[in-house]
Amino acid sequence: PENPRMAGIFRRFAEYRRRMELAVSSVAGRKDRPMIDLHTHSAYSDGTCTPAELVSLAAKTGLSAVALTDHNTVRGLGEFLEAPCPPSLRRVAGIEFSTKDRGNEYHILGLFLPRESWESVREYCAYWHEEKEKSNILLADRLCRAGYRVDYGRIRAESPGEVNRTHFAAELVREGYAADVPEAFRRFLGDGEGFYTEPPKASSCDVLRLIGDWGAVSVLAHPTAFVSREVLEEFVPRAVSCGLCAMETRYSAFDGETCAYLSRLAAEYGLAESGGSDFHGSRRPGVSLGTGRGGLEVPDSFFEELEKRRR
Repeated sequence: PENPRMAGIFRRFAEYRRRMELAVSSVAGRKDRPMIDLHTHSAYSDGTCTPAELVSLAAKTGLSAVALTDHNTVRGLGEFLEAPCPPSLRRVAGIEFSTKDRGNEYHILGLFLPRESWESVREYCAYWHEEKEKSNILLADRLCRAGYRVDYGRIRAESPGEVNRTHFAAELVREGYAADVPEAFRRFLGDGEGFYTEPPKASSCDVLRLIGDWGAVSVLAHPTAFVSREVLEEFVPRAVSCGLCAMETRYSAFDGETCAYLSRLAAEYGLAESGGSDFHGSRRPGVSLGTGRGGLEVPDSFFEELEKRRR
């Protein structure tokens, strides 16, 4: 068309159509390639799906492998491994530990946890559960004293597993003090808001050694979530000396540049690559199993390399 305004509209429409076609072809391409998700949570920690529902969703999503990595607990692993499952879906028993090293927080996954190690894991986690419970009771008391109705008895009764700040956030939303979970964290549950006192956390190197002793594969989860790259690069060689096997280089919150950086760092220290969505069900809206926020792709080849690291 000769009209400049109409010509601009046509150009924008053509560009929109091109982008839509690229998006559709990208999704179609992903369906042809086996994908995995090795970082998920169930209702036994702070997710909303049961372990069996997680398995069913992974099968419907078309994943070739899925891991359950609840926070500091293995209580859901039996249900996870025994739920009906198609032969094409491989299930990985796992756990996620919150740890500290030189004042910095790191989350470490243990993948391929042998069933015979579960009792030892439970015994190790018992002390940290007690400390977390003390922190939870203190948090509930402070919120109530400030005038916010938080029924910790109800929170505890409704959770089949361990309670953490995400459960408090959901309660604050339910009571109308926050519009959603992120707002509840910003207004009430952040480290500097005066209500939450962090419980003691296990030593990162101690956890790495234990995961190796249990015969599992240790993975540094979302490595850049809590520390700068400079701090991470100081930590990784020490972690490797303590038994670190792998690093998440694919994660829901990572952009392409971050993925490439972490892949280079993993290669530099001979670490296997891993990845996952950190799926929590409805408690983390916008993060889907397998695809994260839409662009996550964790290739099946990661699974094969991780499996080789089993002791």
